[in-house]
Amino acid sequence: MIALGVVINPKLKVPLLVVAEGGHIHIRAFPTVDEDGEDQDWEDLGDGYYGSDSGSSITGLPRSHTPNGRRHGLRPNSVVETGQGYGTSLYTALCLGAHQNYEAREEGESNRYTISKYLPTGDGISSMEGTRSESAEDWWSAARRRKLVSSEEHDETDEGVNVTSEYAYRIEGQEYEGGEITNVNTIDVDVSKITNVDVYKWQSAIEHNLIIASFTVDVVEIKVRGLWRALQQDGIHEAYPRWILAIDVRGLTLDAINLLGVIGQSAGVDEADLTNLRYRWEHGLDPSMEIRQLPLQFRANSAEGLAAREAVEQAAEIRQASGWDLLADLP
Repeated sequence: MIALGVVINPKLKVPLLVVAEGGHIHIRAFPTVDEDGEDQDWEDLGDGYYGSDSGSSITGLPRSHTPNGRRHGLRPNSVVETGQGYGTSLYTALCLGAHQNYEAREEGESNRYTISKYLPTGDGISSMEGTRSESAEDWWSAARRRKLVSSEEHDETDEGVNVTSEYAYRIEGQEYEGGEITNVNTIDVDVSKITNVDVYKWQSAIEHNLIIASFTVDVVEIKVRGLWRALQQDGIHEAYPRWILAIDVRGLTLDAINLLGVIGQSAGVDEADLTNLRYRWEHGLDPSMEIRQLPLQFRANSAEGLAAREAVEQAAEIRQASGWDLLADLP
C-alpha cells in the first residue's frame, strides 16, 4: 500500500487521503471522532483503476475506471455516497496517481508508485462518451460544463477501406455510359471521422485547487504518526498548502490535525496561519456555521471572540477564492 497525497472534496471542504493498493486508487477519510468519542480510522470512501481504450490511445492518457461496486459484492457505486463530492475526489485521485507515474517516467526515475507499463502514461486521465456507466456519464458531462475537464477532438482517416458489401447494391443495375452495371468487384474508400475524448488533466486539478499535496510513502497499514514521520523524512513532491487553511477540520482527531500541520509546515505555511487552523479545530468552528451555532464564550469584543472571528474569516476568504463552490454540485 502506498499513500500518494491529499485531495479536497469540494462539496464538503474536507481533505481525503489518496492510497494505491492492489492496482486500485482509493480515497480515504481522515480519522474523525464519533459521537461516543471513538476514533474512526481512515474509512474507505471510493476506488477506481486505470485501463486503456481507443480514447486513451488517441490522447495518451490512461482510461479511468470507476466501476459499480455491486458487481463485486461491495457498495452500489464506486463511492460510498453519491452527491457528496466523492466522485470528483475519486477522479482527482486517479489524476494524481497518473501524474506521479508521468513525472517519474519523464525524469527516468523508478518511482515507488507506477501504473502498468502497458497503459498510456500521460499527465491525467481520459474517458470516452458511450463507453462508461450512466453515473460516470453524468459526472463527465457536468465536469465539462464547469471547465474541470475538456473534450479533445481528434481527426482520423482510414484509407482504402473496402465497403463493397455495404454499397454494391446501390451501384449494380445503374446505367453507365450507355450500358448497365451488372457486377461490382470492389469499392475502396477513405473514411474520415472525428473522435471526441474527455480528458481530466493534472494542470486542471491544480487550477481548480483540488490538490493539497503529492507524496509517495510506503505503508503496511495507515497510521497517522507513521505518515507524518515519513513525510518529515522523505519530503513532499508538490504542495499547495494555502487550501489547508480553508478545509473543514471539525471532528478530526488530534493526530489528523497534526498530520495537516506537518504537511503545512513542510510546505512553508506561516505558523500564525496554522495556529488559526488549530484554533478552529479546538473550538469546532467553520465558516459554514451560523452565528447561533457559535459557542457562547465567543462574545464579539472578547479575546476569544476576536480570535474566533479571525480564524473563521481567514478560512472563509480562502474558501471563497478556491472556487470549490463552483464544483460542489457535481454528481
